[in-house]
Amino acid sequence: MLGAWKKNNRGRASTEPTLLPNSFPSAENLQEILHRYKEIRLNGFQTNPEAFVSSYEESLKKSDDTWRSQLQSQLSKTFVSVIQSQEAPKNSHGPISFESFDDTHPSLQKLLQNDWVGIVSITGPILFSKPNTAAKTSLSKPWETFIKDGKYQLPARPLDPNYLRGKYIVYVLGGLFVSPQARGQGRARQLINATIEAAYKEARALASSKASIVIQAEAGNTRARRLYESFGI
Repeated sequence: MLGAWKKNNRGRASTEPTLLPNSFPSAENLQEILHRYKEIRLNGFQTNPEAFVSSYEESLKKSDDTWRSQLQSQLSKTFVSVIQSQEAPKNSHGPISFESFDDTHPSLQKLLQNDWVGIVSITGPILFSKPNTAAKTSLSKPWETFIKDGKYQLPARPLDPNYLRGKYIVYVLGGLFVSPQARGQGRARQLINATIEAAYKEARALASSKASIVIQAEAGNTRARRLYESFGI
C-alpha cells in the first residue's frame, strides 16, 4: 500500500539525487553518461560483490548495447548521488563542452560536472494479478510478479498506462550502491527516498487501487535489508 512507504530523512546528504534521463541532446552526451553509468555499476560489483546478483567479471563482458539498453530503459528510473568534482569536468575523450546546453538540461549538466558516488534503480510499474490458479500466486506476495520459471525477470517493455489505471501495481527497487568514500553521509537513504517519491507520484497519477515496492537484495546482505526495512519496504 502507498501508506506503507515511509520517508526517512536521517543523516541527509547535501545534494538531492538526480534522475538519469532516457534521452540526450547529443551522442556525445549519451556516450559520457553511459561511461559513468558503467563505471559506477562496475565499481559496485567489484567493491561489494556480496550485494549483487550480477558479478564484476560477467558485467565486464557486457556489450555497450546491453549497457545502453539498461541506461535508457523506459521501464526503470535510476537516480544518482553526486559530489562536486575538484577538477574541470571531463569525459573519456577530453574536456566537456557545455556550449550547446541550455536551461532545459540542468540535470544533465549536474551529472556531467560532478562525480558520481551513489546509484539506485526502481523498475515498474508492473501489473500484479493472478495469471492462473496453477501459479498459486497470492496477493500477499507481490514479488512473485517478477519471478518466472524460478528466475528473476523483468518485462521487455512498459505496459500501457491506461491498462494499469486503477489496478494493483508493483515496483522493484535494487542496485543500490554508494562508494566507500561517500558513505556515512545519508546518501543511501536519500537515494531510496527519491525512488519512493517517484513511485508514489506515478501511482497517484495512475489512481492505483494499491501499490507495493519490493526489493532485490541478496539473502546475506543483511545491512541493505535492514536499511530497506527501515522504510517499510
